[in-house]
Amino acid sequence: MIVRDFMLAQKSLATRVNSSTLKSIFVDPDFELPSEQSESALHGLSFAAKDLFAIKGRCIGAGNPDWATSRTKCTENAAVIEQLLQKGAALKGVTVLDEFAFSLIGENAHYGAPPNPAWPSAFCGGSSCGSASAVSYGLSDFALGTDTAGSIRIPANNCRLYGLRVGGGVIDMKGVAPLSPSFDAVGWFARSWNVLNRVTTELVGPQRFGAAIIKLDIDALADQPAETVERLVAAGRKIASQPELEFSEWRFERSFQTEIAELLTEVELFEAWRIYADWLLSGDWTIADDILTRFQKGSTISEDHYNHCKKMLAGICSEIESSLGHSVLIRPTASLPPLSLQAGDNEKAQYRRHTLKHTAMVSALNWAELSAPLSQNDQEMPFGLSLCTPPGGESFAVHLARSLFEIEEHRN
Repeated sequence: MIVRDFMLAQKSLATRVNSSTLKSIFVDPDFELPSEQSESALHGLSFAAKDLFAIKGRCIGAGNPDWATSRTKCTENAAVIEQLLQKGAALKGVTVLDEFAFSLIGENAHYGAPPNPAWPSAFCGGSSCGSASAVSYGLSDFALGTDTAGSIRIPANNCRLYGLRVGGGVIDMKGVAPLSPSFDAVGWFARSWNVLNRVTTELVGPQRFGAAIIKLDIDALADQPAETVERLVAAGRKIASQPELEFSEWRFERSFQTEIAELLTEVELFEAWRIYADWLLSGDWTIADDILTRFQKGSTISEDHYNHCKKMLAGICSEIESSLGHSVLIRPTASLPPLSLQAGDNEKAQYRRHTLKHTAMVSALNWAELSAPLSQNDQEMPFGLSLCTPPGGESFAVHLARSLFEIEEHRN
């Protein structure tokens, strides 16, 4: 259960955010787009948006000031932004991200690291770090992010939030700056299940996925502490205790985790370089060293190698989908605890590699994944449980997550 005291404390954080903190969370904290739909379903809710979404009158910054100044102002909103405005939600602030969404750490060389009020000694995780921080502080009711290889799931886990990565093809990606189109997905963060449910219902539609089997990813538990494993198994059984659901364990060769991560990385690097190559070759920019290194690696990958990696990845994903069938897979959201703010470059690189090995499978499948917080209070390190479904199962995952938590009226 999520306790009342913790949620009230989260709400009160919004009144204690100073201007310096705001600057590390938002690229543009004052930018607002009100909704004119006062009778619509999401009226009264505010949302922030990661600086990868087209917003009429703004340039997409992608976390890099030099890139932003080289862009022209958008003439229309991204499809999902427009959809939210038409549903009655009001845009309130544009959030910081890791440069070009090309990291899982949650820091930006130009704007800093958005703070994590759920675990102040750690990074939020990236790349949708500003969106997660804004919601965790109570500065918006929910926030849009993107997820290529964990960029919603990891910040949700680290900031003790709900975070939904939507499955491939479910949300229109028009007006969203890409990183790796093979794996890019839209998603959102929320503090409360009620807000999560309202937004998901309006953007995705009602439940239309009737899985009968809840499968627990046993291999993903291998590196988890015993107490965490016990709670995750108990949570899985509680979810499966609902009528007409079954519970079983699922195993897949662990070696595939590494192979999937390596193949996905090659595809991502190639696609990211292709997208930004012309601008990068202009040489008139400043980029963090680790981000630049990834682009440089992408420039060395041949199209033949890229196509080979895509083919290999498709074959593995076909095997996984056959093994899982029409089920909901339950697993820990993250393989590691939140990364300390004191971590050095080597620790950051190791964190990214280890995390990617865990998150890559869902990205490669283009499945949906909902991270729901299992940690109870601010004295306990955040960790989340994930419910993974094929595209179209988003609302079903949200429905199943409700059974885990106390839904309190003050969190509406």
